[in-house]
Amino acid sequence: MGFRIIVITPKWESTDRSFVDNGVKVHTIYKGPILRGTIHWYISKLPIFGKLFALVIREIEWSVAVFLKLKKIIKKESVDIIETTETGNLFLSYFNKPIILRAHADFYARQLLSGERVWLGARLAWSLQKYFMKMSKFLITPSDFQMKWMIKELRYYSSNKMVIPNYIHPMLTKRRENKILDDDTISLLYTGRIEKIKGIIELLDALEIIISNNSSITLTIAGSFSHSITEKEFLDQVTKRKLNNNINYLGYVDINELADVYINSTLFIMPSYFETFCISIAEAMYFGLPVIATNVGGVPSVLDHNKNGILIEKGDSDLLAKSIIDLLKQPGKMEMFSKEGKNKAMSTFTLQSVVEKSINIYNLL
Repeated sequence: MGFRIIVITPKWESTDRSFVDNGVKVHTIYKGPILRGTIHWYISKLPIFGKLFALVIREIEWSVAVFLKLKKIIKKESVDIIETTETGNLFLSYFNKPIILRAHADFYARQLLSGERVWLGARLAWSLQKYFMKMSKFLITPSDFQMKWMIKELRYYSSNKMVIPNYIHPMLTKRRENKILDDDTISLLYTGRIEKIKGIIELLDALEIIISNNSSITLTIAGSFSHSITEKEFLDQVTKRKLNNNINYLGYVDINELADVYINSTLFIMPSYFETFCISIAEAMYFGLPVIATNVGGVPSVLDHNKNGILIEKGDSDLLAKSIIDLLKQPGKMEMFSKEGKNKAMSTFTLQSVVEKSINIYNLL
């Protein structure tokens, strides 16, 4: 049985447009700077009012934009199943089609489960989302942890649910080699958003401890800045700890160049306070990097403690530093983590696996 796929996505462009990409019909929604989809951004800059209403307005804006676009599409083409995430789904039940919810954790979940203070606006937006998500016919999450949390939040007791781990981008899986580093070359790596709930400050604290034992160790950071810390604030923290000569900040790295970043690293670190899955860990494992990560959220579904990496408690920079120092002294253990991690990544976090499981779900509906 063949499938025809239509994708609706927001885009920073001057107008809506439609095109075909590798057989997939894509419809973009104009996202800025003044028209639909961006009023919430301006409201978010207002003190107090922004925290109260920006996320609620975002949810309504995006839901209206998706509804209008899908209504226009359905007039011209047949649609059998609608698949969505947590955001933009308020009016999808209007179309009377089976809805698949593929959850990834929205703003509310990230704040709540990372231990941050949850804004009232996030609670209100989540209440809106939750009401309409309950209407979905099938629930998909990337980890057992998130599945249990979503079931509890939505009171979703249907048997129509499945955990489907995220997949490693095919552009990365084209590369399989590992660079053999000199014994004296130790490069730690972090990839992902640069924000406080990712444990970036604790990582800097740990590096400060580590270089007091070995000043030649470096930390490469690849990722864009998020709302919780600006580039200036981050660089000030680096300077304050006198880490300028030990940190290689790359900024955003295109997927075509990301493989080289992994290949040229020794050990991957993920000190996050919350993850529903953490594709960065899976990518690092694919390239044979031993991993040290915090035991939070869905991370244990990716990383098996003492088999392909080490899990530690969150928020403890001293423990993080000690774990890194200890593991670097055990090349045999690092080699075992490298081999086991690569085997798991190559067999589990694949596009083929996601496609096969998704097709089975589509056929059910």
